[in-house]
Parts: sequence; structure tokens; C-alpha cells
Amino acid sequence: MGNPEDTKPGGQTPRPRPLAPKRPLAGRKIGAGSAGRGAAGGKSQDDLLQRLIPIFRAEADERLQAVEQSLLELEKAAPGEARERLIESVMRDAHSIKGGARTVNLTHVEGICQSFESVAHKMKQHELELSPELFDALHGTADVIGALLRTPDNVDQGRYAATLAMLQALERGELVAATPTLATTPPAPAAAEIDAPAPLAAAPGEVTPIILDRPLAPATPPPAAATPERIAAEMPAAARQDTIRVATEKLDGLFRQAQEMLAVKLTTTQRCADIRDLTVFLDQWRQQWSRVDTEMHRLQAWLESVESRQDTPMAASAGRLIEFLDWAAVHFKGVDGRVRALSRAAEQDRQSLGLMVDNLLEDTRKVLMMPFASLLDILPRMVRDLSRIELKQVELDAQGSDIEIDKRILEGLRDPLVHLVRNCVDHGIELPDHRERAGKPRGGVLRVSVAQVGSDKVELTVADDGRGIDTNRVIEEAVKGGIVTAEDAARMTAAEAIQLIFRSGLSTSRTVTRISGRGLGMSIVREKVEKLGGRLVVESAPGVGTTFRIVLPLTLATLRGVLVSSGGQSFVIPTVNVERVARVRRRDIQIGGSTATVMIGEEPVPLAQLDQILSLPRSPESGDYLTLALVAAAGERVAFAIDEVENEQEVLFRGLGEYLAHLPNIAGATMLGSGKVVPILNPTDLVHAAVGFAAAIERGEVETFISHEVAKSILVAEDSITSRMLLKEILEAAGYLVTTAVDGADALSRLEDATVDLVVSDVEMPRLNGFELTERIRSHPRHGLVPVILVTGLERQRDRERGADAGASAYIVKSSFDQSNLLETIQRLL
Repeated sequence: MGNPEDTKPGGQTPRPRPLAPKRPLAGRKIGAGSAGRGAAGGKSQDDLLQRLIPIFRAEADERLQAVEQSLLELEKAAPGEARERLIESVMRDAHSIKGGARTVNLTHVEGICQSFESVAHKMKQHELELSPELFDALHGTADVIGALLRTPDNVDQGRYAATLAMLQALERGELVAATPTLATTPPAPAAAEIDAPAPLAAAPGEVTPIILDRPLAPATPPPAAATPERIAAEMPAAARQDTIRVATEKLDGLFRQAQEMLAVKLTTTQRCADIRDLTVFLDQWRQQWSRVDTEMHRLQAWLESVESRQDTPMAASAGRLIEFLDWAAVHFKGVDGRVRALSRAAEQDRQSLGLMVDNLLEDTRKVLMMPFASLLDILPRMVRDLSRIELKQVELDAQGSDIEIDKRILEGLRDPLVHLVRNCVDHGIELPDHRERAGKPRGGVLRVSVAQVGSDKVELTVADDGRGIDTNRVIEEAVKGGIVTAEDAARMTAAEAIQLIFRSGLSTSRTVTRISGRGLGMSIVREKVEKLGGRLVVESAPGVGTTFRIVLPLTLATLRGVLVSSGGQSFVIPTVNVERVARVRRRDIQIGGSTATVMIGEEPVPLAQLDQILSLPRSPESGDYLTLALVAAAGERVAFAIDEVENEQEVLFRGLGEYLAHLPNIAGATMLGSGKVVPILNPTDLVHAAVGFAAAIERGEVETFISHEVAKSILVAEDSITSRMLLKEILEAAGYLVTTAVDGADALSRLEDATVDLVVSDVEMPRLNGFELTERIRSHPRHGLVPVILVTGLERQRDRERGADAGASAYIVKSSFDQSNLLETIQRLL
């Protein structure tokens, strides 16, 4: 809002009046001393003022960011309408901040904004030359305004007076040299508007806030008494919007409670699966009942014949049995119908609850999501200042600022991003003369882009077109610092050498500056990225440039995980770290020195046994194949041999608490829908443990792991539980891995899910008998060559011939059954 005394005719702006002493803000009342105002009215106005200050601060932060952006664009703009429009934008934003500061009695902000606006007016009138030194001064003034907004009651009088004097000198047309400083952003306030998140905190090492040791005098006479009506009229637009201010701690608590509903959703899914299993059991019961029903009709016919001979005791017993079977048949139908109805209702409830939980989680997640703009907006000023310090020409190309991510991830990502950008400007992009000699444009390009990858990940890319990473220099510094031996360095590939930049203590900078040179930055970058559940990959080409890619989850509390089993236990590996799962033949594993490797695609990858790394009981080996999960972390890729991959699902991450926070290889835990608690593995620890384990074992141990004899797997199909358990005990005692099936159909189903080496089957079984099972196996494309031994009580020759016609490999009659005969037959067939 304007003031009639702000400007004179002809656009001339008066110099600010000398500052007069004033009392601290906390001890003043708006309009104190006005007619009709009492103590109660003053207290009410003080309360209103205290409510307005945070609202003004939020709006002023946004306008100050707009000033910074306009100055950056103005510095690059050519003379013309665009330049005039940008200067006008700077004046408007400075004027708005000045008016708001006057409303809430922040006279020090008002005074410096008034001079800032006057300088901008001089620029508009072409009375000031737009030089880099002028922009240094204006950016520095913006930093001072930001610091004054953050510490309105504790301001450094000397720094404030110096800045004001510099602006007044610029108004007089005197060029003032200003030292470029690194960009700074105000820290996030305690509460954030839901629709306008606060800026992130400033990074360590940037410009420190100004601290004034005494209150400042007003730059202009005190404004007229501020009535509530006047304050409402002058209230910033942000305050009149349909928004509320909520502390982020409250939103975090709400989000955690909403995420707990994910466990309810998973439990409901498990209960529906249990009910479906019950319906399958009832189907089997119905099939068995059909056999009983046939026998019941025979019994009823016999009963009628007994009744005709007046055999009363037997007739009474048979009659009661038939009545019970009739009662059981009627009630079974009722139970079957109710269970099926319950299954349908439970499935509908699961779908409805799942949809509500998903919507609730999505809505609460959006509340705590922040656009990358709040992080990317700090880069233009920072790149400009770094370029000035390094005497380089760097153009920033930032894209993807509208993509949103969990604010906790965004806050944790700030330091890694700032360091990567500094590294690209300092180490990557060359000086203009050097670029020209290399046939490049004098100005370098730094690209920072954000893209969504799938539904639950984002990729942040930081790339420069500079000199690239000098791998020879990296190796030289690594050997000099004792990070690697000369022998290991001689065998290193370029890709392996690039990974050395993440080792603590390694730096290719010849001098230590406030920007780089200590050799700690990149290791901290990787550590922070992985702590956020992300993965960092670097690519570089000499003379072309360097690209850093960071893949991050959208949120910290929930994650997509691959559920695997190993050593008889289940674990979750974050999906973002699992490149793929695969099966490989044991004979394709190669041994080199103390490590085993396997070809994944066209690249050899180290192989490790997950149960061995986690110190679990060794899983029994089965089949000629290994199931692998290829895990990537800390710049390494390791293929972990596991028992099986169960599924992939979204899980709720739960921390282990302070006492177990440093438990190796375990990052947290989650609860499945079945109520089972499953550890979430730490991919970085796993990869490091696998590399260390490989270095500690002997070649013989690797060969034993790879080439030891694998136990054969046998499937036993037998409907009699006694015979089934007897066969299982005999075969397991002989060293075989045994899987059992209750009938032929069950055996066929198990063959679809597993690989077996031999089948032992009874002939007389419900649903699918032994002959039919053998025929199905012989016609199966994958199991057609699996040996089948029929063990049965059918001794007739035609039954033996039918077994041979079906494709049975051997036919053993139970009456002459001998376990040694069975074992010899199995050994011969295998």
C-alpha cells in the first residue's frame, strides 16, 4: 500500500528521515494514546499485532524470493520491455514488503525496503548502470532483509546501518563495491500453511543471520493510529485466503495415524484370504460327502431289508445313523452357504476399506508433500554467487520444480543437492578461457532436473557439461591417501575409480577453500541420500561432463518392498534397491579367487548367500537353480541367493528404537497382514557385509558353497495320511527333500509351483487317481520327463499294464513293499 509522502512529483524519492529511538516491539501498542483507547483496547491490538506478524512474515518471504528471482533474470535480460518489466516487479515487491512492515510496526524492515525501492526507481529511470557490482549489492540487501524478518527483535545495528548507507550511496549515484556472498534462505517457521509450505533452512556455511544488539529507530514518522478496521484493510492477501495455519508437528502426528491404517488394510486382506481357504476346504468336504452319500443310500436299502425281517435293535441303530447323516447334510449346506456369503461380504468390505485407506493415505500424504520448487528456487542465486567467486560463467537449467515429495525427504536432500551443485561449479565446469580452448562455449551449463519414476519414486539429476572426472587423478589421490593399494589401483576400471570419490578423505582439489577440498563432502552426500532410502549413481565422461542421479522414494513412512525368504525367515528389501530378481543355474556360477560371480545380463556380479550374511541356519539346497535378488547400494551391486521371492507390496516402516538403531543389516521392521513382524533389511549394510565376507573367506569355502551335492526333491502323492507319513519319513531319512500332496489334483497343483526330481504316487485317490496323474505329468511341457513311481495295492496284471501305458517309470505293489526296494528304485531312476 502506498503513502502520500513516499514519492515527490517527478518520481524523486526523498532520503529516509534519521532514525528516532523507539521501544522494543513487544512493549508497544498499536495506536496507544489515541482518543477513546483504553488499556483493554491496547491489549486487544497487541494480540492482533502478534497474530499478524507471522502472516506478514510468510508473505514477505514469498515476495523476497520473487525479488531474488527477478534480480537474477534482470542480470541476464537485454535492454527492452523485459528488463523494464523486471525492474517494475522488483519495485512492486519491495513496496509491498515495505507496506506490510509498516502495518506490523517493523520499521527497520520498512526503512531498508524504502531505500531499496528508491534504488530500483533509479534503475528504472536509467540513472544507475546495471553492473555485476550493483547486483551484488542488491542481492546482499535482500539477504539483510531476510535476516531482519527472521530476527525482528534482535538486530545488528552496525550491519543494518552499513546496508542503509550503501543503498543511500547508490541513490546518489555512487558505485559501491560489494563482496558477493553465498545465497541464503530463511529457516522454516514453526508452523506452515497447508497450501503454502515455508522455505527450507539455510545450509551450513552460508551467510549467517544479522544479529542486532539494540532496537532500531523508525525510518519514517510513526504511522497514524492503527485501528482494527485499518489493519484488516491493509492485511496481506495471504491472510485473507481460505487457509489455516497448522503446526507441522500436528500434521506429522495425523499422518502417522493415517499410515497405521495400512496395517488394518493388510490384515483385512489376509482375513479375506483365510475365508477363501475355508471355502476351498468346504469344496473338498463336499466332494468327500458325495462318497458318503452313496454309502448312505446303500445303508438305507439294507435298513429296509432289516426292517422287513423285524431285526429291531439293528434297525434302530441304522435308523439313528441315517437321521444323523441327513441332519449333517442339511446343516452342511447351511454352513457352506453362510461361509460363501461371508466370503463375498468380506471381499466387498476389503475393497471398500482398501479404497478408503488408500484415499486417506493419499490425502494426508499430499498435506505433507512439498514441491521441489522450494528447494530448486535457492539454486539460481547460489550458482550466480559461486560463478562470481570462481570467475566462471555458468547457466543454470532447473526443471521439474512442480513435482512434490515428502517434506522430510526434501529437507534431508537440501545439503546433498547444495554440495553437488557446488562441486559441479567448482570441480566440473572449466574457466571460460579453458572451455574456449577445448572448443566449448565460454559459458558452462548446469542442469538440475526432477522426474517422477513410477508411482512411488522420483529421480533427481544434477549434470554439468564440464571436464568430467579425471579417474587417473582420483586413483593417484586414493593411493597417496592410503585408501587403496597400488596393486588394487592397477586393476581398477574407470567405473570402479569413479566410485572412489565417495570415500571419505579423498579430494582432487589442490587447495582447501570454503567451497571444497576437504574430501568429506561426497561421502556425506551418499550417506545422507541412503539414509533417506535413496540411491546415488554417478556417470562421467572426460571432456563431456558428469551426471549424478539420485533415486528417492516419495515418502519415508511407507515404502514398496520385495518380500523374500531365506534361512526359514521372511525379510523385506526396499524395492528402490532391488534392480531385478532372477534364477540362474548353479553350473553357470563362476569362481575367481575368494569370490563367486554370476552373469546378470552381460555383467559379472558378485554372489552372496543371504542366510550366510545374516548368520542364519543354512537353507537346504534344492534343484539346479538359485533364486537371486540383485541389490544395488553404495555404488555396488551384489546378487543375493535367497530361498524364494514371496511378493512385492507396500509396507509401513517402523523404526527399531534407540536401543536397536544401530543393529547391522536391519533398517526397521513392518507387520504383515497376517500379524507377522518382518525385518526390513538395510541394503547398504548388506552390500558392505557381502563385500567384506567375500574378502574374508577361502576359495575352498566358495567351492563348497557352489559345488556341494544338491539334495534331490521328491513329491509324494497319497490320500492315506498313515501311508503318506511313512513314505515321507523313509525318504527324508535317506536324505531326500520331500513334499507331500493329499491326492492327485493336489500333486498336480504343487508341481506348478515347484521343481521336483521324482514323484511317488498311490493309484486309488480322489479327484485325480495315480494313472491320471501320471498321464498329466507326461503331457506337461516342463515336467514331462520327471520319473513317476506308482506304489499301490492293485496287483492285477491289467493294472500293471495300465500303469505302463500311462507312463509310470516303476510299479511297486504294497503287499510286497520293502523300503530298500523303493530306495533302490529311486536311486536307479535319479
